[in-house]
Amino acid sequence: MSKNLIVIGNGFDLYCGINSKFSNFFKYSKQNNQFYRIFMDNVLNDGSQYALLNPENAFRSGKIPKFSSEFSFIDALFILIFENKKIDYWNDVEGALYEEIVNNHPISLSKISYYVSKNKSYKQNANSIKLSDKEKLLAVMIDKQIDTTDFYNEYILEQLRFFEERFGEYIYSQISAESQIARYHKEVRNALMWIFDPQKGEYSPDKNDSGTIICSFNYIDISKAGLDEFDVENIHGSLKNSDLIIGITDNKYNPLYDKLTKSKRRFLLVEHNTIDYSGVTTVRLFGHSFNKQDYYYFISLFNNIDLVNRYKDITFVILYSQHDNVDIEKIRRNNINNFTDMLSDYFRNVVHRPDLFDNIASNVKSYDITKKP
Repeated sequence: MSKNLIVIGNGFDLYCGINSKFSNFFKYSKQNNQFYRIFMDNVLNDGSQYALLNPENAFRSGKIPKFSSEFSFIDALFILIFENKKIDYWNDVEGALYEEIVNNHPISLSKISYYVSKNKSYKQNANSIKLSDKEKLLAVMIDKQIDTTDFYNEYILEQLRFFEERFGEYIYSQISAESQIARYHKEVRNALMWIFDPQKGEYSPDKNDSGTIICSFNYIDISKAGLDEFDVENIHGSLKNSDLIIGITDNKYNPLYDKLTKSKRRFLLVEHNTIDYSGVTTVRLFGHSFNKQDYYYFISLFNNIDLVNRYKDITFVILYSQHDNVDIEKIRRNNINNFTDMLSDYFRNVVHRPDLFDNIASNVKSYDITKKP
């Protein structure tokens, strides 16, 4: 008996017509959120020197907003980091969040936490620490004192949830109408046909199949797309349950920001994983960049399918498609290189069996499923 596992990332939703890039969300926010426009007009555009050099006056006069559920600390942080650069991919966004939380770069959240601290000892230290213009601006906009030990796990987590809620609202706006969700479901079914059969785009369950699991990194629940025979899991939360996760991955435990890690936050999801991974023989992957912020999910996946003991029985199929006018061969190479780098690290550094890596290389296949005009 065989079992299929399909692991889909943001590229799957893009393939199905959802504008789910960070740049799409950023553009939508600028057009529909007055606080975005106020902040950007006065910080990045003509009034930038005034707001950055005189943040207290700019704040009191309403030229920069107070953080809220409509315009969070995370929104302002990303605007200041990326400025006017076009950032498409969420791995760049989560990578930037990781740099901020773990390495305090390029904006030091640690310095900001001292500045807004209600703890006297930290507050005294803040007087000897020079904040950059951007750090001072963010600190002023917080407009309250926070216990330093709660800055990351409480305040930043709250602000990140505000950001996630607004992103969820943006995604929902693309499927809220009956015609929109019907069109999306049709695209989902079509995409899965090509994932199952990259050459013909057909799916006929084999009598020896014991089922198919779909693990989605996305937030739309695709189980309603006529996929009753599949087990579907949204590993980063779902719109249905309003528990989206955008976070960081860190292999070192740090109590200051532990609640911000994806692994910790997944424990709090409304729907927990009850899927049986035993017996998986084919793993099909589509729409992933295989970046380090999702590294530990894949390590967990390799453990769940018992890869170290069943490596001879498991085939990996990497699906990719044309996007953003990038050369298709470059896309193929990047996907294979990033995934096999992850496999290599797993065998060498996690299970300490480097000898197995060469054995599984022949079990990695790749197919182009770019939509035909």
